[in-house]
Amino acid sequence: LALLGVGFTNKNNAATNAANRKHELYKLHHEHSYALKRDVLIRLTQSLVQALATVKRWDYCSGLLVWLESNPEAADDDLKEAASDKSKAWNEYLLRRNELEQATAAACLAVSDELWKSAQVVGASITEAHEQTGNRQSLRTKTAEQVDEEIANFTKAARKELGIVQIQSVDL
Repeated sequence: LALLGVGFTNKNNAATNAANRKHELYKLHHEHSYALKRDVLIRLTQSLVQALATVKRWDYCSGLLVWLESNPEAADDDLKEAASDKSKAWNEYLLRRNELEQATAAACLAVSDELWKSAQVVGASITEAHEQTGNRQSLRTKTAEQVDEEIANFTKAARKELGIVQIQSVDL
């Protein structure tokens, strides 16, 4: 009887240990998946915001240069500095756009297709905003506001995918 009891106990312990290992593996997988999503979404959101910021800076530098060139009282040093700032802003935009494309490409591995497509749409909106500034259409119109809103909507969807709940304050 004692040997039979020990056998049943060992069998029960083995089943319990197997269930615990399975649960720990599931938990570890879930933690790694969450960490991957979080890291990818942080990088992607930062890239979106930085790319739009460089578009706005390039637009500002371009407008300043045009204004200085049309102003007969502008000093040559101011014109050279404005041209240099515009060139730096352009190079910064190219760098940020490249980072955004890389972050968007990497996101397809970690996030839902819906969120990934949303990131692509926002990236295309940033490119469109840049093209409008190249045509000297002011970025300070509805386009910049739309891109800001698209980024805010993307961020909200990213929070939802990560399971981050926004707690609303209650006025008492």
